[in-house]
Amino acid sequence: MAVLQNLIQDTPASGKNRMHPPFDDDPNTPDYWGPLRREDYDQAISLLLIAADNGDETAMAILGAFWASGNGIERDPEMAAMWFHEAATCGNLLGQTAFGLCLACGFGVPQDLAHAATWLYHAARLGSHPAREALEDLVLISPWLLDKILSPQNLQALYADGVTRCAPMN
Repeated sequence: MAVLQNLIQDTPASGKNRMHPPFDDDPNTPDYWGPLRREDYDQAISLLLIAADNGDETAMAILGAFWASGNGIERDPEMAAMWFHEAATCGNLLGQTAFGLCLACGFGVPQDLAHAATWLYHAARLGSHPAREALEDLVLISPWLLDKILSPQNLQALYADGVTRCAPMN
C-alpha cells in the first residue's frame, strides 16, 4: 500500500502536482490542467470526468488518484481501482502501475497476485520504476509467480534494462 501511496503523491490529485503538465501556451493542453494547478478540485474533477469519458487516459489515471487519495473528493477505493483499470487498459503507464498495485494489495478490488504481476510486468517493461520495485517484492514473497505467470527470462529482461534493487535471478 505504501508504494501505491507514493505513486499517488506524484499526481495532481495529491495537491503536490509533481506531474509535468503541458505548457500553458500549448493548444493541446487539456482544460483540466489549469484547475489542477490552482487546486480547484471541484472544477478539475468535473473537467477530468468529461475528458475521461472522451478517452483521455491521463485524466482517467488522475481520477483514480483522486479517489485513492481522498484529496478533493471522498475517498473511494473501488472508484480508484476502476479508473486506474480504465487508464491501464488504454495503455497509460501510471494506470498500469497503480492498477497492478491495487490488485497486489486488494485496494478497491479483490487481491489477485497473478493479475497484479501481469500488470506490473507490463508497466515495468515500459519503464515504470515503481512497477519494477513492486514486481520484485511480489516475486520475493510469492515465488510461485515465476512458475505460473512470469518466466525467469522475463524478469531478467527487466534487470537487463537497468533499474533493480536486488541481484538478478540465476
